[in-house]
Amino acid sequence: MLSMMKIHSNSIRARNINESLNESSLYDPQNIAFDLLGNLWVADSYNNRVLMYKADRIHPNRFHNGQPANVVIGQPANVVIGQPDFTTNRAPNPPNRSSLNTPNGIAFDVNQSMGCRYWK
Repeated sequence: MLSMMKIHSNSIRARNINESLNESSLYDPQNIAFDLLGNLWVADSYNNRVLMYKADRIHPNRFHNGQPANVVIGQPANVVIGQPDFTTNRAPNPPNRSSLNTPNGIAFDVNQSMGCRYWK
């Protein structure tokens, strides 16, 4: 596993209740990971998706205690996985090959294959 970090939900107030669901919204993000290109991947748990933010949307040169200190929240994501678009958050139970259901973990292996963990 490379660059997997847990997000403490009470420290990030990210919810899209009473707000529109889009490429800039998060609802209870649980985990982040960086790929070898520096792209940020977020397990957007209650929106049942994983979002990717290109490396140019984050500030990798700003670190605190070895961790990125300034990731701009509210920037639009570039890629969505687990949903057909940025405005859908359905979760079939069980998930199918093109969906996610409450992802709470994300990581990359040495071949850059992404793995995702779910609540059960």
